[in-house]
Amino acid sequence: PTRVSFADCPLNNGWLKKAREERLSLTEVKSENSINRIRGTAENPRFTERVPADTEFDFIVHLKMLGEEDELFDYLLLGLKLLEMDALGGSGSRGYGKIEFVFGDEDVEKKFKDIKPFS
Repeated sequence: PTRVSFADCPLNNGWLKKAREERLSLTEVKSENSINRIRGTAENPRFTERVPADTEFDFIVHLKMLGEEDELFDYLLLGLKLLEMDALGGSGSRGYGKIEFVFGDEDVEKKFKDIKPFS
């Protein structure tokens, strides 16, 4: 049986309301190119549609706990920490896909912040 279930991540209602009030765009188009230094010209234009920085989503994970101290919970938090240290999707080296998790439970939030994957 499945122990961990990941749901879709809709836009946070509070953030969406703020975006509408402030007339913020829900997506943005980022243009990029490469520069030919010999010719002094821009080449290979490309356009990427992305979510603007600071957009908030509601992220839900369901974990079936099989006891008080389930090591899968710690393993899941470690995976989320590693994801937060890396990026979602492509072009992470360009700064795309950076995420931050915020938990509604203070104990889980503290446990997550204390995780040091490479120590």
